[in-house]
Amino acid sequence: MPALIWYRRDLRTEDHPALANAAAHAAAQNSEVWTLHTPGSFPDISELQQAAHHNALAQLHQALGEGTLQTLDGEPATAVLDYVKALKELLENSAGATAGRVADGEPWLTVHATEDYTPIGKHEQAELAEELTKLGAKLILTGSNYLVAPGSIRTDSGGNYKVYTPYSNRWFEYPWPAPMDTKVENYQVNATVGRTIAAQVPNLGLPPKGGEISAPLHQLTAQEKQALTEALSSQAKTAETRNGVPRKNRAEALKTKGDKYQYQLAPNEETTITREGKTLWTTQVGQEYAKARLEDFINQGLADYATARDHLAEDGTSRLSIQLTYGTIHPRTIIRTIETHPENQNVPDKDRWTYAKELAWREFYADYLDARPETGWENVNPKFENFEWDYNEESYEAWKNGQTGYPVVDAAMHQLNETGWMHNRARMIVASFLTKDLHLPWQWGAQYFLANLVDEDYASNQHGWQWCAGTGTDASPYFRIFNPYTQSERYDETGKYLAKWVPALAEAKDKLGPKPTKKALKGLHQANPQPAGYPAPIVNHKEEREDALARYEAIK
Repeated sequence: MPALIWYRRDLRTEDHPALANAAAHAAAQNSEVWTLHTPGSFPDISELQQAAHHNALAQLHQALGEGTLQTLDGEPATAVLDYVKALKELLENSAGATAGRVADGEPWLTVHATEDYTPIGKHEQAELAEELTKLGAKLILTGSNYLVAPGSIRTDSGGNYKVYTPYSNRWFEYPWPAPMDTKVENYQVNATVGRTIAAQVPNLGLPPKGGEISAPLHQLTAQEKQALTEALSSQAKTAETRNGVPRKNRAEALKTKGDKYQYQLAPNEETTITREGKTLWTTQVGQEYAKARLEDFINQGLADYATARDHLAEDGTSRLSIQLTYGTIHPRTIIRTIETHPENQNVPDKDRWTYAKELAWREFYADYLDARPETGWENVNPKFENFEWDYNEESYEAWKNGQTGYPVVDAAMHQLNETGWMHNRARMIVASFLTKDLHLPWQWGAQYFLANLVDEDYASNQHGWQWCAGTGTDASPYFRIFNPYTQSERYDETGKYLAKWVPALAEAKDKLGPKPTKKALKGLHQANPQPAGYPAPIVNHKEEREDALARYEAIK
């Protein structure tokens, strides 16, 4: 009985409970672990998202070994099901092997995956589990992409927490598991498993507390690849949306013809995208990149994190969010590495604490979305169903393209459009501007972020936008409206961020001075001559602030 590891948003070999469980089941049957990734698990809408995904896959394939990792495009649950059917046919046709050679009532194949808690991920799991059962196979979900899996922390009454602070208090008290020792060497999965997996696979003969296991990875032959390709010739077409966001056509390289999408081995060479002669860091995604980035952060950024993280022009954040999106590192690995690192003794408690709280926010939003999946696109606060939004497409286009006439807003949007990433402080600034200066629905901004951020995280993105709009959990008070000029003066003191991302302002350097003040920024378009190629403000912030307050007051 072989085991299949279904890679989704967990593109790594280390600290991987689902991979360990697949190896345990394979070892119990003296069999192998087959590997499959469904590219449809990611939006891959923008060029940069596609490049990051490609590189994460390449590093995973390198770690697993040449000829192991297969990919099948399309709607993920359908793709896995089609693959399992093709695999069954292959095994039944192989000399000396049949898919039915197992004990009565036992599955001929176990499919292993990390549990996904997004609405679409849960739907995929339920659908696949039911269909696999009909084929005599079984879906086994092990682990999550969180320190504390959604649904684990509950109030005294048994419900989910609706506010961050009490949730985070419990989160910090919760017993975080240690990283699981899993690694792949020479086409062999080696892992140390605990009680849960040991109990699931009694045939292993492990003691109740668990122990070490090992199983070989299957290396695909040319004949097997050809047979699977032929069996998968009627593969389902790609889903039109993911998490409610319309998907553009995938790269032409993924297509075969019509609505058929390609089955192939994963890439094992990375792709390079450069900006200004340098490799774009947002596409350097993969297990090895994640470890290197974490090491750099601990050595150079963590000790000043609480302060530096808000400064727009500084490399003051961990920049691990992209790695977490692709699952190239687990958050418990991050925490344990920080705790045991020699440099840890030089890091002030407030900096470690502040960074851990950012992870807690990520997990709070995932927990809330798990409990209330409709809040991915619907207001948490029902009062906002009666809120007066505008639907001005022209303003939306100006916001997307960094042409609002507000330097810090435009700089942030240029940073997103050119790199696929935006500083967290900048995300709050542009979200406040979209919802409270332009009065556009937060869903418009959330959709644009999902389609362009390389570190898109559905739960964090949707609820982060609701926080800024005042519609969500722990929402920013309706009267808190970011002044773009004040934010720029406070968090980009020297104007370095503006200069980098809004080249049209270069000629205005003398007018703005070495430290662009709120007054200087507001007077930018009163100067003569005005900066060439840079638009005047599309709205008056003071007036729009008053308008926003009146609209919020109307639904109190």
